[in-house]
Amino acid sequence: PDEALRIEDKSVSILGSGIYTIDCGECTKGIRIYNNTGDVKTVTFNKVSVVNNNAQGRCVDTRTGNIDLLFYVANLTATGTNSQPLTIGGNDPAYRVRIQNGKIDAGNSGYGVICFVPVQNGIHASSNVTISGLSAFYLKEGTDNTQLNIGQGTYVGTNNHPEESGSFGTVVLEGTNNQVILNNEKVVLKSVASSGAPQAVFNFRGEGNTVNFKKEATTVTEGANASLVMAKSDVAASSSITRGGKTLAFVAECEGEQFVSLSEAVNCISDANVKLLADVTLDTNIVIESGKN
Repeated sequence: PDEALRIEDKSVSILGSGIYTIDCGECTKGIRIYNNTGDVKTVTFNKVSVVNNNAQGRCVDTRTGNIDLLFYVANLTATGTNSQPLTIGGNDPAYRVRIQNGKIDAGNSGYGVICFVPVQNGIHASSNVTISGLSAFYLKEGTDNTQLNIGQGTYVGTNNHPEESGSFGTVVLEGTNNQVILNNEKVVLKSVASSGAPQAVFNFRGEGNTVNFKKEATTVTEGANASLVMAKSDVAASSSITRGGKTLAFVAECEGEQFVSLSEAVNCISDANVKLLADVTLDTNIVIESGKN
């Protein structure tokens, strides 16, 4: 069977008391949630763990709109290849997603929270959350006008793929006109590039996406191919990131990607020309890794 559990047309709270785990067994799609009533239904995962060890495994997967999801001290673990622990899908806009004081682990090649549809009242992560995978948040094409609120917690995207696999990021914005808001000083966003593929904290892939540091957060880049921001050259002009009250400018371009730092552009992609897009003042030492032009 594809589904481990189906929740349909009802509000449900699953209470795990902090000690119980739901194992999805051989069911790739895990717990699937449907709502065809026209009314908002709230589904809560309270102090429970959900595990899916299958390739392309999903722990929780919404298939219709008008679903209000709440995860409170809940853990979702799907560490098979191309996993999607929390999948917001279907064909209709979701209502709201709240992740509070829990952990989502997508392993080395999966997406912690992947979203295919707009979320009308936003995605909210707060209260000491940990989300990790190839990306922590992946807002795919179709997630237009969704607000992602990133609160207290640690969010890590680790790319251990070869360079030819292409770039990715901790937060990947592929839809249009999405807003990312960092609203807590105790936010840690980390980008790890361990095997040659470029990895950004924020990767802009669609038109009109914005990132706003309303509170100063900690950003960490680890590995020569890691960067704070990457944007496809054809969407960079409509993309923006505001930090410390200033909008960061894209200053360099390399292989169809634009960067807000010359050093990151130089080191991110092997054997490529870097084109300056603006004047750059070098106020720190820049180390150019071997193999870069």
